[in-house]
Amino acid sequence: MAKRTCKFERNGQRGLVLPTVLWITILAITIGVSYASSVHLSTRSADNIKTSMLLKYDAISGVYLALDQLLAKPVVETTRYRLRFNGSDLDIVVTPEQAKTNVNSASADEIRAAIIDAGIDAGTARMLAARIVDWRDRDHDLQPQGMEDAQYYAAGRGYGAKDSRIDDLSELLLIADIERDAFIGLSRRLSIYGGGAYRIYSISVTSSRGGEGPIFVTRAIVQAIGLHKSYQILKWHHNHG
Repeated sequence: MAKRTCKFERNGQRGLVLPTVLWITILAITIGVSYASSVHLSTRSADNIKTSMLLKYDAISGVYLALDQLLAKPVVETTRYRLRFNGSDLDIVVTPEQAKTNVNSASADEIRAAIIDAGIDAGTARMLAARIVDWRDRDHDLQPQGMEDAQYYAAGRGYGAKDSRIDDLSELLLIADIERDAFIGLSRRLSIYGGGAYRIYSISVTSSRGGEGPIFVTRAIVQAIGLHKSYQILKWHHNHG
């Protein structure tokens, strides 16, 4: 009986060892696959970061290439061209700011016309123009369809109208019902420099590689002084597309 019991215990141990080995093997495979996946993801992430950095610096280079052209030959209307630089495809748009409507000095009707030119319907353009005027003017008189402090707070914005000049066109994103997609169109028609701004241009450069994958967009406001081909960069805006 003792021998039989001993044999049973040894057989029982074999039965426990086999599942344990299998679980250890499965665990090792799982860890190996996870590690390989993480290495793959890390490599891909590093490649994406590298590509983004290259696109950014190529876009910035595109601004300087466009500026070099401007200093040699100023433009009087929106000019667009494409070129290949350092492995990136650059889409460059140069617009004289004086051709745009000055968002600080223009009347509501002038702003409305510029908004319509940006492709926005007349009814929405009237509303947005009223809200831009209410945002910048110092009084608290409500334009038809406009918004002053009370309306912003009632809408849960947590702030009121600025009641002073617009210092950066990106402030339009704070104005109720001006969304990012609309802002892109408005930025091509409105300016804080427009209406008499001498040799001030906006340069927008979109860089990409092969037409697929990530893109990078750089926008700059530049002033070409003209004396000895000097210039001043007034503002930069960078964002991933």
